Amino acid sequence: DVRLRPSFGGEAVTISVTMWIDTIGPISEADMDFKTTFYFRQYWSDERLRFNASNAMDISLNMDIKGQLWIPDTFFPQDKHSFVHDVTKQNSLLRISPNGDVLYSVRVTVQANCPMDLSYFPMDVQKCRLNIESFGYTVKDSIYRWKEIEGEEAVDQNENIHINQFQLAAVTREEIFIILSTGNYS
Repeated sequence: DVRLRPSFGGEAVTISVTMWIDTIGPISEADMDFKTTFYFRQYWSDERLRFNASNAMDISLNMDIKGQLWIPDTFFPQDKHSFVHDVTKQNSLLRISPNGDVLYSVRVTVQANCPMDLSYFPMDVQKCRLNIESFGYTVKDSIYRWKEIEGEEAVDQNENIHINQFQLAAVTREEIFIILSTGNYS
């Protein structure tokens, strides 16, 4: 049943994520926002999708089947406008391993809110965040983690990123839990 998360009624499903940032910019002081394009990958396990494979090969699926599978309800809280790229077809990947491990990857552009303190303009330093959360599942049902892959960073970027009028000091990541009136989220 795609309406129920994996292991419904049991332990929370862990959604491991990675991000490869292709572009950052423009950054707008007037609108206090920034735009970024990145490859966003989510990994989780769904025992309902296990299958026997004599050659132990992963299956890459057409995105038309996406509506028949449980997919995390991930969103970016600072989002003002976003879209998944779709030239020539939706830039997405859905891959299932024989053991039920799932990889869902999308190429997305997000325009996100970035509150700025311009008191020291033009010598100011800004920190723009892009949080990743579940929209409806609390930590009882889903937990987001940065995926650790040997030899790779969970968040990496194109080494040729150039932002007009800005210098990219660092791309960092952290795991946080927030408490809202509707529950606790990761």
